[in-house]
Amino acid sequence: MDSDKKDESNTNIFIGNSAYHSTKTDIPPIGEDDLHKRQFELEFPLNTFDENIFQPNDPYKEPNFANITQMINCSNGMVNNWNAILKSIKLVVPFKLTYYSWTNELDASLVNTKDVITKDCGMWHTLHDEFTDTNGQTGIYFDVHWSNKMNEAFFKNIIKSYPQYFTYESKII
Repeated sequence: MDSDKKDESNTNIFIGNSAYHSTKTDIPPIGEDDLHKRQFELEFPLNTFDENIFQPNDPYKEPNFANITQMINCSNGMVNNWNAILKSIKLVVPFKLTYYSWTNELDASLVNTKDVITKDCGMWHTLHDEFTDTNGQTGIYFDVHWSNKMNEAFFKNIIKSYPQYFTYESKII
């Protein structure tokens, strides 16, 4: 395993998020303190959070949307892992691949990130945005999945970007 640490950031990127731990809660096996710390600790400040604060709140209160998996997935180690995987796949397949992501963490030279999609579609609109726009009549409170409006804008952008794959006429466009 690669356990190189640059700027005290974990670069051991191929272990997967279930192997990471929070230094506040996990205790390494006896005699393996240094190895465990080198290989399985998230970079600062992620390694300082108590995982218990990310558990769901009382059902009658506001839900807690942050969770440890989301934090791990946007850590430097996981982002570097995904960038390396996506780049490798592009290098070995004999055809053009286009990746899209709902976030901005990934390498925008490899992936059409949220910012790229927003620019290309002229907007970013979620079910929560729809909920807000309609005073709760439609949409879903705090749901960050795309609204129908965004799905349609993305669909139109895909057809515009890759017309060679669409041979039918659509009334939506």
